[in-house]
Amino acid sequence: MNKTEWLVYLKLKLRFPGAVVLAQVALGAIIEPIAKQSTNGSERWQIAQKYVDFVIYDPSTHKVLMVIEVDGPTHQRARQQKADAVKDDALASAGIQVVRLSADRWQEDALFQNQIAPTPMPATRSKAGLASGDPA
Repeated sequence: MNKTEWLVYLKLKLRFPGAVVLAQVALGAIIEPIAKQSTNGSERWQIAQKYVDFVIYDPSTHKVLMVIEVDGPTHQRARQQKADAVKDDALASAGIQVVRLSADRWQEDALFQNQIAPTPMPATRSKAGLASGDPA
């Protein structure tokens, strides 16, 4: 973790005292693709190669409450924006809330102003072919 990510991690632990805050989690550990037409595993590969900065996990319900991403300057590049969109779509399809924080203004985000409450994940499969799951 870089310095900003470390500070965000510490703030997240304070913001969500009953939850487990996990850092640098493989996307495949929290969602699983459901093969639709492809049998070559391409959906799994696309998911397995991505990581999220932070996962807020509720140990009492065994649910992912939300994913937090800290976006630095590289997230302004077209290639990174495309990769972020794939990740965001996969998480949204699984019913997981994604909060993106600007690396240079993260402290101003509503998340740390107690204005956002985590939303629980649905227990059903999504329309886009992804299912929520427990972290590995």
